[in-house]
Amino acid sequence: MKHLIISGLLFVLTTVACVGDLPSSQQPPAPKGTSLSQNSGSGGDQCPNEEETINGIFDADGCPDTIETLLDLTVKDIDTFWRTSFEAQHWTYRAPDVIQGYTPRQSIFTGCGRTIPNNAFYCFLDNGIYYDVNFLQRQVLGQEQHGDFGVVTVLAHEWGHQIQGQLGLNDHEAYSINIELQADCFAGAYGQYVSEGKSAAFRLEEGDLDEGATLLFNLGDVGVPWFDPEAHGSQEQRYKAFALGLDKGLSACYDGFQSDTPAAPQTNNEPDLQQQITDFWIATTQAEIKTYQQNDISYIAELVSPEVATMIQETLDSLNKQGIQQESYFDSVNSYIAAMRQTDSETIELDTCEFWTAQYYSQQSGELVQEEPSTLVPQTLTLDLSQAKWQVKNVEFYEDEAFCKK
Repeated sequence: MKHLIISGLLFVLTTVACVGDLPSSQQPPAPKGTSLSQNSGSGGDQCPNEEETINGIFDADGCPDTIETLLDLTVKDIDTFWRTSFEAQHWTYRAPDVIQGYTPRQSIFTGCGRTIPNNAFYCFLDNGIYYDVNFLQRQVLGQEQHGDFGVVTVLAHEWGHQIQGQLGLNDHEAYSINIELQADCFAGAYGQYVSEGKSAAFRLEEGDLDEGATLLFNLGDVGVPWFDPEAHGSQEQRYKAFALGLDKGLSACYDGFQSDTPAAPQTNNEPDLQQQITDFWIATTQAEIKTYQQNDISYIAELVSPEVATMIQETLDSLNKQGIQQESYFDSVNSYIAAMRQTDSETIELDTCEFWTAQYYSQQSGELVQEEPSTLVPQTLTLDLSQAKWQVKNVEFYEDEAFCKK
C-alpha cells in the first residue's frame, strides 16, 4: 500500500483481548459471491515490510518509513472516513478520545485496566483505542501475507467498536460474535472507501485487501462455540464479514448483523436519567479498577457507601496479607446493564452483567502468580441518589448467571 504523494501529503481497537497471538498463517479460500480478488489483485504488496531508510516523510517508492508513520496515516484516514460517513447521514460524530500505542515493557493504564501484550482493543470506559506496537510490527506488518494493510485492518476493526457505541449497536441482546463480525464488516467498508479512490492518504496496490482479509481469517476462532462470550467468529465467518463490507459498504454492515437500523447519536446537551446512571456505573467501574491496581481505597471511597467501602477494604487487606496485588481488566464490549428499577425517588437498582479478567502479582517480586480467565459477574447495585454525589449503597452478587444472557 502506497501513500498518495502526487496530490499532497496529508486510526479499533474490543475490548481487552480483542486480538492475540496469531496462529500459523494460512491463506483463506476466496468466499463465493465476493469480488475480493477482483478488487485487490492476486499479486503481492509492493511496499517492503522491513523498515526503510528514514527520511522523515517518505521514500521515493511512497511507502511509509516506519510503522509509526503508517499508524499515524491510518488514524487520520479512518477518522476522515467515519466523519464523512456520519455527515452524510446528518449525524454528530465523536472521534475516540484516546488512540495510543504501548509495548510489553511500557504498558499503560486505561479505563479498562492495564494493557496486556499482543493485543489491540477498544475501551468504551474512556473511549480509547489501544494497541501493542510490537505486536503490530512483528506479527502483522512483519508477516508478508498480512503486511501494511493488515495493520490498517486491526485499527479499522477496533474503530468499528467505537462506532458501535455511538450508534447503539453494541446492544447486550446481541451475541459477542455478532458484535465482532460487524466490526470486521466495518473494516471491510473502510477498505471499499480506499479501493474506490476516496482516501486522501492511501492508494491500494495488488494484494493489499488480501492482507486485511487474510489477517482476519488467521485470527478466526477455532473450536470456539458461537455463543461463547468471547467468540469473534470462525475463520470463514471473519473473512466473509470483511468481504461483505468491501463489496456492499456500510449499509450491508448495519443490515447484516443487527435487527434494527442504527439510530442517530443523541445530540442533547442534557443527558437523561438513564444516561446519567450509565455514566455513574462507568465511573464506578473505572474507580474500582484503579483501587485494586493502586491498592488504595480512596479512589472509590466517595462513590460507595461506608459499608461497601469496608467490603472492598477487607478484600485489599486479604490481598496484602498474602503479598498479592490484583490487576483487573474489564471487558467493556460484552458487559452491559441488564435492567434499571427506580424503587423510589432516591433509590435505583441496577442489574449489571460484567465480564472481568484478573491477574495477581507478587508485591515483592512483581511476578505473575495467578491468572483468572474472563468471568461473568452478575450483580445488583443499589444506588443512593439522595446525596449531591451519588453512591453505591449495596452490592448483591449471584452464584449463577441470574438475569444475564444465557
